[in-house]
Formats: sequence, structure tokens, C-alpha cells
Amino acid sequence: FSPFSMTTNLVQNELPEASLLSASISESQQLASVPNQLTVSFRVNVDLLESSTITVMGLLGASTQSTDDLAVAGVDGEVFGFVGSWNQDLGQFVVAVAAGQVIA
Repeated sequence: FSPFSMTTNLVQNELPEASLLSASISESQQLASVPNQLTVSFRVNVDLLESSTITVMGLLGASTQSTDDLAVAGVDGEVFGFVGSWNQDLGQFVVAVAAGQVIA
């Protein structure tokens, strides 16, 4: 089971299928009921163009309510428009590469 998936807007037959070469998640706290910051790192085999999405699954048990406006911070937050979509029931977080951005 991989907690990551992605969709891309690559044109079929022009580029290879996108796949994760490596991925990891770390957290700032391991205590329940304490604010926590997750750090997600990944490497892909192709450039991800604007509107490509990265989905992180299996984040069950979080108390954060579902929202389409969850902050994405850090040095690469701009690549995702500083926002992602969180689904508490599914334990799933989705970010899309923002307009004018590319993950190389």
C-alpha cells in the first residue's frame, strides 16, 4: 500500500507515465490532540505540469475538519498555490500544481 497517488495532465504517447521514484511523510508531533505539521517529500520521473495532482492517503484519525482550503506552507507552498483539499473521513489530502508552476 502506497499512501501516495498522482494524476497528471500529460499528453498520452508524448511522455512516459508519471510515477513516484521516492516519497516520504514526517510529522512534527506524535502526540494525540496536539497540533501537528506534516512534511511530505517526493520525487517523480517526469515534470508535473500545472493542474497535475498529488494525493496523500491514509491520514486517518485527524481532528481537522474537511476543507478545500487547507494551507500548504513551506518553501514549495507556492508550487501548489499555498492550498490543498483535505477530506477528514477519507484521511486524504490533495494538492494541485498551480497555474504557471511546474514540478521538475
